[in-house]
Amino acid sequence: MKRLDGRVALVTGAGSGIGRGIARVFAAEGAHVYVTDINGAAAETVAGEINGTGASAQAITADVSRGQDVTAMFRVVEKDHGRLDVLVNNAGLNVRADFRHLTDAEWVTIREVNLDGVVRVARDGFALLKASKHGSLINIASVLAHRGLRQLTAYSATVAWGDGNTTPA
Repeated sequence: MKRLDGRVALVTGAGSGIGRGIARVFAAEGAHVYVTDINGAAAETVAGEINGTGASAQAITADVSRGQDVTAMFRVVEKDHGRLDVLVNNAGLNVRADFRHLTDAEWVTIREVNLDGVVRVARDGFALLKASKHGSLINIASVLAHRGLRQLTAYSATVAWGDGNTTPA
């Protein structure tokens, strides 16, 4: 028996990088994984890789900065399973720019994904986590939450709030 047999997990930003790795590990441990990403083709690729191993995954295209995308994402999970056991807030965005040269539009976009998106996903997924006997919310942050770099100040500011924040539902 695997550690996550029968569990349902959703990972945002799972089309690449850390999110892809988390989704693959959860699936290898027996969870059905919703691979969500703003890049639908990337999410489909990762879900296909997972399904190709005999594990179970489903891709969902969703932009965490758009409320309607987040609502639709959780409707799929609710329709399919009625609960969510693990929610991983991993989606993140950065624009490399010295703070003095960061435009208002770039700041808003980074904030909407890294901060507002994390709050929106956690808030909107909470009911499904509560429906599980094992509900866990994991917010992924970065070492840059503690130590900013000149070209990444907006990223550091928006990921610092959730550093180390794991909450049982």
